[in-house]
Amino acid sequence: MKELGSPEVKLVLNGGKNILDSATVPVEWHFSDDINNHNPQKIVVIDISESQEEMMEDDYIHIPTKNYLLIKPTELVSYIQIQKPGVHNLIFIVSCGPDPKIASAVIRKCLGSIYLYPKDIEVGRISSDFYGYSIYFKIVEFEIPKELFAKRSETPFGNFVWRWTNRWYSKEPADQCAYRKRKFFAFTAQPILLIIGRLITGIFGTVYGIVLSIILLLTGFRPILPHKFLYGAWINLDEFKWSITEYEWYSLKTNWRWWGLSGNGSTRKYMPIYCVPIFIPSEILMGISFYKGVIGFIHFGMINPFVILEWMALVISSVIILMLVRKVSKGVKEYRKRRPAPVGDVQVVKASKKVLSLRERRTIDKINFLKANASIHQVPNKVDVNEILKKVNIRTQFKLSFWATKAKVCRPFAR
Repeated sequence: MKELGSPEVKLVLNGGKNILDSATVPVEWHFSDDINNHNPQKIVVIDISESQEEMMEDDYIHIPTKNYLLIKPTELVSYIQIQKPGVHNLIFIVSCGPDPKIASAVIRKCLGSIYLYPKDIEVGRISSDFYGYSIYFKIVEFEIPKELFAKRSETPFGNFVWRWTNRWYSKEPADQCAYRKRKFFAFTAQPILLIIGRLITGIFGTVYGIVLSIILLLTGFRPILPHKFLYGAWINLDEFKWSITEYEWYSLKTNWRWWGLSGNGSTRKYMPIYCVPIFIPSEILMGISFYKGVIGFIHFGMINPFVILEWMALVISSVIILMLVRKVSKGVKEYRKRRPAPVGDVQVVKASKKVLSLRERRTIDKINFLKANASIHQVPNKVDVNEILKKVNIRTQFKLSFWATKAKVCRPFAR
């Protein structure tokens, strides 16, 4: 198994064999005493479906920002699910420092903005300045056969079930477990929710289309025909015209059209018989943008008095809102001035000192735990999850047990 990076980081992966025997594989890490003394805070594991020669074509390796796992060092083991057959490289990054929040921020800054050059790869440490926090990394290459991935049914019925199951999801299921979960939902609650949702959207779309058509008719627009929004509301929701702001200047087409608008540049605007003033800004009521409501009229030489009235209402209402906000903020400031000063300052200072000492004790306990269970001097030949379960806390035990079972019964789908 080809390795690059820090000699102070050792990874146990698939018993050292280059070809994996599972697409969901446990990875165990071990650190030198120097790294453990620097207080490892966060680990990032990234899978790249390229060989080391391909990654080093430009004499550097760019760390991507997608498909990474953020792990606590005290978990000792983490399962990595591979989504593509072929040659892969696992980039293992550990951030060391006193504060876990800053360490997380540092390692996120590292992702996507750091290039590993030959001098960095040789020592296995990123030389850039990250507020005094140390960044170590290890790169391990392995290969995964395509036989380890789940196969989906290619029959017409199987394709129908696949499409129906993933109807409401933007991404395909990661593995067989996720697909079974989706399938159970797809053939139990999904048909009922689909019918209820279509009834709700149909009724709402019908009312919305009728009411908005009336409002737009009174404000100088020519509404779309009723059968069009009824078709969109009940049959094909993608065809429903929710917005009145879509406009093509070159073709003079819009969802909600002007009266008497022609396509040769000459336009005439016919006002409706009766205009009802609505003293609510049109931005809120109808979604007419400034670009559409004012600039559009000027462009066509059609200054609508009703739009001017609405913008006057917008200005007046904005002034009223600003005055109310100013009055409320002034009242809050006066209340804060009258509020009595806090008591017990001495107790607060003592409590902060207790918290600080507790944090220090936890840091020492964590470093001792890593030295005892994740030391570079005690690297096994193969990951023994049952042995790890005896060392970690209950939450990590549940997580590792879940993934150990999942690796046995759920194969991932190749992407």
